[in-house]
Amino acid sequence: FFRRMWERLHAGDNEGGATAPSDSASLKSTGRDSSSPLGSSTAAETLKKAVSVSSREKLERVSLAVAQDKEWLSDFDCFVREQVEVFCANSTDVSNAAESVPVTPGQVGLRCIHCAKSQEGAQGEAVLYPHSVSGIYESVRELHRLHLHDCPNLPIELKSEMSKMKGSTDLSSALQKYYVQAAGALGLFDSDEGGVRAGGRVIPMVGK
Repeated sequence: FFRRMWERLHAGDNEGGATAPSDSASLKSTGRDSSSPLGSSTAAETLKKAVSVSSREKLERVSLAVAQDKEWLSDFDCFVREQVEVFCANSTDVSNAAESVPVTPGQVGLRCIHCAKSQEGAQGEAVLYPHSVSGIYESVRELHRLHLHDCPNLPIELKSEMSKMKGSTDLSSALQKYYVQAAGALGLFDSDEGGVRAGGRVIPMVGK
């Protein structure tokens, strides 16, 4: 599995981006059983719009998971990515951010999708702001390690499913590269202002 994943990831270095299937990314309101996938271009447009909307305007949730996850990643990695929502910080998010982590409006963050839907919203360790696109992989690992196991809003059936899975510990460099490619499919990019921003050029995922 890992040898195949490594070869496929690095094949893209020489071939450039191959056009991905139209359902590259999913907008999900639940975890593993969500059934409303949308294309990566639609997800990217939603994130782009989120940069400028008011705190009170509601947009569809954008999952970090993309359709190619199931082709390239282990069940565990797919599962974790499905529990993570990508969002653009609004004024409320900026006010709620920890003082030790400077956040500006429009900056891309990651949060537990289950806590985000709760009445209290995602707070504390359920929210992370990656410093760069290449840091998204580590941020997701931190979200899993510090929050998901004890998430009060994670459905019991998903918590049971997660407890039976084993995490991927090999080829972290390959996994990190995949995360970068998947972020490109959502139009995420490193900002000169610091952190990650949405609304950049959408880079299609490398196909089979």
